[in-house]
Amino acid sequence: MLNTVWQENVFVKTRYMLQQRIKKTFSKLSQVQQNSLSFDIAWRISKYMVDKDKIEGLIATYNDVKVLKALRNKVLKAKALAREDFENKTEYVETDNEPIISSILLRINNGKFKSTSKVIKSQNIINLFLDEYEDVFLRHFQDITDDDLKKKIKGLKTLKKHLLALIIWHTAKSMVDNGIITEISTSGNKYNLKDENGKPYEVSNEMAAKIFDIVSVLDFDMKMLDKDMHEYRIPNKQKDKKEFVRTRLNQNSKVINLNYEELINEYDGLIY
Repeated sequence: MLNTVWQENVFVKTRYMLQQRIKKTFSKLSQVQQNSLSFDIAWRISKYMVDKDKIEGLIATYNDVKVLKALRNKVLKAKALAREDFENKTEYVETDNEPIISSILLRINNGKFKSTSKVIKSQNIINLFLDEYEDVFLRHFQDITDDDLKKKIKGLKTLKKHLLALIIWHTAKSMVDNGIITEISTSGNKYNLKDENGKPYEVSNEMAAKIFDIVSVLDFDMKMLDKDMHEYRIPNKQKDKKEFVRTRLNQNSKVINLNYEELINEYDGLIY
């Protein structure tokens, strides 16, 4: 429910920003057309705007789950070896074998301060720590497989890299739906932009530059490499804006078929 409320708030804010920019970019459109376009774009992209700052955190979380799984496997192996070691002993034979897990090192990173380390050495506390760890893992992460993790992390990295391409594509699609982009493509459906009748649409240089201007209000990194200056900067010429947008429209194929809802979800109350 809180996420729904947050998305509604982001939708309102996004629509307002788009509305102001569209009034300038498409000043010849009627107010009704401007409002319709800003509403449609905001409606399409608000969920991405809500989630865009969480993707990096999700990647980090799933990487941590990989570490937890690896640690659990080591713990289980150590327990099995300890059990085997115990079962091989008799009351008449003493052994000087060291415990399988003799200590646990905890490192705490205090923000920008130097990390501090603490060591747990007593066998009673080590066993308690391992038992509690096992319980936490079984309650929250036992059902997620190595293959699940691999797919999630790969998909989220792709989504993070090409999220702006997804935003740009949805902006272009809204412009098709609202009759702003009208040029029919004669070279196939390279941008996957079609109307309800299946007609493929082309994005002219002028429209590509206008898409850039609209999306630029959404707080994404819009810099591109200036080949003459050998530095990254925000495009200010139509030809550079056109190149920027068309590059992203081509990249959209990498993310348009991702299962977004599956990638951005809540895992047992701990993730997201």
